[in-house]
Amino acid sequence: MCQNDLQFINILNKFQITSHTFKDISFINQICLKTPLIDNILPHLFYTNAKIIEHNKMILKNTLGQTFTFHAKDIH
Repeated sequence: MCQNDLQFINILNKFQITSHTFKDISFINQICLKTPLIDNILPHLFYTNAKIIEHNKMILKNTLGQTFTFHAKDIH
C-alpha cells in the first residue's frame, strides 16, 4: 500500500539511495518491529511493486494447502 506519512516516505527514499542514518534505522525499528502476529512473519518494505509481487509469489509458493485470490481496490 502506498504511504502517505511524509516522514516515513522520506526515510524510505533515503534507504533506496543508501543515504539513511542510524536515526532513520532506529525510527523504522521503532514503528515496524513489533511482535509478529502470525508464524513469526515480520513486515517487509519494498521500493517497487515488482518486488512486492515477487515476495508475495514466493510466500504463496511456500504456503501449504489451498490458496485463494481476492482482488482489492484502494479508495480514499
